[in-house]
Amino acid sequence: MTCAMDRLGLDVTGIEVSKVQVDYGNEMIGKNLLTATSIDDIIPTIKTTESSVLVFIYVLEHVTNLPEMLQAVKENKNIEYIFFSVPMFSLACVFEILFPDVYARQIGGGGAHTHLFTDNSLNWIFKQFDFSCVSTWRFGADIMDLYRAIVLNLEKNECHSNFISDISTFFQEETDAFQMIVDKFGFASDIHVLAKVH
Repeated sequence: MTCAMDRLGLDVTGIEVSKVQVDYGNEMIGKNLLTATSIDDIIPTIKTTESSVLVFIYVLEHVTNLPEMLQAVKENKNIEYIFFSVPMFSLACVFEILFPDVYARQIGGGGAHTHLFTDNSLNWIFKQFDFSCVSTWRFGADIMDLYRAIVLNLEKNECHSNFISDISTFFQEETDAFQMIVDKFGFASDIHVLAKVH
């Protein structure tokens, strides 16, 4: 995202707590657009940034002091918009409960998700911090989670390889159609949100 915005000619800086990821990202971008920042310095950085737009792509679910961070966004009069992507309580969570031996991408998140979001929790955030939702884009990977769980369990149960291949072909051809139904119903694993900061 940082690289794409830079290519559009925007003044952009990315911050990240992992120096390894920053070094790798800057190497991929070909210039130093990313900066390693201590986790303790993130809120002070938000409080003092002169940026008009902040982007949090799959960040907020890892933050342990989320209200404090969002309050810092609200109080900085330079910030006009925030764009964020977060994992939602969704159909994928149901699959994770049904298939406990398969890696839980949403509920577990490698142990790093401090929380998932719902429409109610997002609305609470908007009201609490005086943000107004400009636009949302719902999309998920729920059907891919189901596909992964089914194939892993078929392999675990030593089902015939031709059957597994047929199931794989079916999912590869129909994943988008199935996922679109889940997305339209509003029970998808992910949401992108553009919000105005007042």
